[in-house]
Amino acid sequence: MAQALEKQSLLDKHVREGAELPVLLMATAHLTGDYSVLRPEWRPTVVYGKLRCEVPPAESENLLSECMRRLEGIAVPAGAPPRPTFDAIHRIATWAVGKEIEPYIPLLAEEMVVGEDPRRPEWSKDEVAPDRPFHVAIIGGGESGIIAAVRLKQAGVPFTLYDKNAELGGTWLENTYPGCRVDINSYVYSYACEPRIWSEYFGQQPDVLEYLQTFAAKHSIYDHAALGSEVKSARWNEESGTWELTVQREGRRESRSHHAVVYAVGQLNRPALPDITGVRNFAGAAFHSAKWNHEADLHGKRVGVIGTGASACQFIPKVAEIAENVSVFARTTTWLLPTPELHDTVPASARWLMANVPTYLQWYRASMLMMQGPGLLDRVTLDPSFPASEIAISEANDGLRAAFQNWMEPQISDRPDLREAVIPNSPVGAKRILRDNGSWIRTLKRANVETVRRGSRRSHRTAWSPQTAGFILWMSSSTGQASRPRTSSRQSRSSDATTGTCTVAGMKIPALTSAGRCPDSRTCS
Repeated sequence: MAQALEKQSLLDKHVREGAELPVLLMATAHLTGDYSVLRPEWRPTVVYGKLRCEVPPAESENLLSECMRRLEGIAVPAGAPPRPTFDAIHRIATWAVGKEIEPYIPLLAEEMVVGEDPRRPEWSKDEVAPDRPFHVAIIGGGESGIIAAVRLKQAGVPFTLYDKNAELGGTWLENTYPGCRVDINSYVYSYACEPRIWSEYFGQQPDVLEYLQTFAAKHSIYDHAALGSEVKSARWNEESGTWELTVQREGRRESRSHHAVVYAVGQLNRPALPDITGVRNFAGAAFHSAKWNHEADLHGKRVGVIGTGASACQFIPKVAEIAENVSVFARTTTWLLPTPELHDTVPASARWLMANVPTYLQWYRASMLMMQGPGLLDRVTLDPSFPASEIAISEANDGLRAAFQNWMEPQISDRPDLREAVIPNSPVGAKRILRDNGSWIRTLKRANVETVRRGSRRSHRTAWSPQTAGFILWMSSSTGQASRPRTSSRQSRSSDATTGTCTVAGMKIPALTSAGRCPDSRTCS
């Protein structure tokens, strides 16, 4: 009796301190089968991509009491709870989000891993083709490659996982720049079949890498991995019915044959550096953020950053804290999704609920997934009947723009000069939306940070490759005169000897010489 009272006391404490009300209601309805708790007046609203029950304090207390009364004796059970049925998921999700969620119910059902994994293969090679030779090649040892290997292993299909690196982890192995973390909630940015109670809402690079490598080791994927092996080519041999792979390992090339190939190489895993005339004579360090040079000492240096993509928005605030000056060359801007918890740890009480209240963790993950469909996708989808505009593509998109802008504008009320560099002139969703908790605009407002958006020359219509975003130049302060980067590309290059600028993709950047002139008039004119 005393033990039961203690458990109930703990439940009461942690529910009041750490429960997210929509998640608590969904878990309660599932565990008890009592859907009367899903009251219309308690239905959540979407606030910056998250479900919130915005009820008065007295009503919030009533909600908590109703849930705790129903959950009495259910928390910390001896066995696993039943997996929610399709109908239960449908009933709960439509209450939370509305009928717009219906197309996504099958996905939510697969993501709700309680006990058995619904995505685990229900067949094996020994059952369907025991005598047929069949060996699969997986190219890439990141998230996709690892889960593909796990599924093939579960089905008993022989495979080899090739990766050019000496370890598994993909982009989370290669990217080690300061501030590197996921920009999708960690409880979603993880395998449904391998849930984890994360310490931060948005996990940092070392934690994500450890998660992936631990998952791979748990399933003995390293036993099937050919690390340090780069696949240079894959050719189909019609006669043998196999793929002939050329694999480079330790400086030697070998041929390998496989019956099928799974490409899991990622999209931007090879940085493309802009062609900067004079960079070989530059005394400072120059590198791409994806190949961060940890030997470079940033303290007291003048730093130039080309690009303001997702990586740049993470490492520039860190660099600005220790550099003498940071020049941010920003050709375009992007919308910021307000995310107050971006750098926050998950409260201890929330983690207790995830560990001790059955399916609370799964419903928390489901609440995040619901926002990826009708919560966001519908708001960035074109409505052909909406009046043509360069700032919005639908009524919902226009409302989302207004919400984002109302959050961003007050942050620059004391710096109207930053408006062009902060507020995009394009619809929300026209390019990748970045998460922010206010740190990005605070960084741009620092005294040692300047945002460079100079006049353009559009004699050549070309665009920067996305891979060039985040290229940085460390500039030595010991030269006495600040050197600046001049960016160039083979497709579009021009210069202005009077102003000491070069133009790439319609943007002027100071030339990379102390004299302020383009050092190569033959190729930059």
